[in-house]
Amino acid sequence: MIEEKTRRLGTFLVLFAAICWGFSGTCSEFLFKTRDVSSEWLTAFRMLTAGGILLAICWAQFFRGKGAHPLAILKDSYDLKRLVIFAIFGLMTVQYTYLVAISLTNSGTATVLQYSAPIFILGWSCLTYKRWPHPLEAISIICVVIGVFLLATHGHPSNLVLSMAGLVWGLSSAFALALYTILPRGILGRHGSLSVTGWGMFIGGLVFLLFTHPWHEAISWDGGMVFGLVGLVLIGTVMSFSLFLYGVKLIGPVRSSILACVEPLSAALFSHFWMGTQFTPMDIVGFIIIIMAVLILTRPTPADRAK
Repeated sequence: MIEEKTRRLGTFLVLFAAICWGFSGTCSEFLFKTRDVSSEWLTAFRMLTAGGILLAICWAQFFRGKGAHPLAILKDSYDLKRLVIFAIFGLMTVQYTYLVAISLTNSGTATVLQYSAPIFILGWSCLTYKRWPHPLEAISIICVVIGVFLLATHGHPSNLVLSMAGLVWGLSSAFALALYTILPRGILGRHGSLSVTGWGMFIGGLVFLLFTHPWHEAISWDGGMVFGLVGLVLIGTVMSFSLFLYGVKLIGPVRSSILACVEPLSAALFSHFWMGTQFTPMDIVGFIIIIMAVLILTRPTPADRAK
């Protein structure tokens, strides 16, 4: 049994990390709408800066005798290949698609659409193990379809209230998040999430620079710009990631994944009260249904209980 104080601390850390993630999404929305920053520039800046900071933390832990050598993953050819694949098709892709989705919609809607990622993971699992979804899994798929339908049309099939581009990029970010979740499973156990994510961010950021050349953009550096970047990189990436990992150690991954569903709610609230985004009752119903689908997938299936 987890001691009550430990449970409370872990619950607080996971909830706070999820709120910070929601806040970071709205920081991106703020930069897109008020500082005319492109998704390409923001993706490159976030990945390189956050990756560099996470790697610095890895080195600090190593010198204090509390972690493995940060270069260990680069010395293993097999793990290095897995890391590069994860960096490009996992981290780089999920970062870019999510930010583009925010720029085309808002942080609340983009975050909720991204939260349909477990459905893609479920699909991968069913294909891999050649099985049909369990009843609860089938219900979750139906919930996601209904939720996305309500967000996109408000219940009227002939009336697309969410832009097709926003919908496509939002669902693309969900698919990318599924890849982000699946790809690093082997190397995470051998090298730790902090090192894998730090190198993944940094390598993905470098590759992204080669394709997009965002340094040609004219950036206006002022207080608002710095505030938005601090919220996105330090609060919404480095701090939230570190707090979430520690919280998972205290209360476990299942409870943490349930509590992390606060993220889309916090993103929607920040977007509404900070950026003035208006959500209709149908939007809210769609949000709730999609989050319900994620919660359903956290429940153990009959096969899980039999193990």
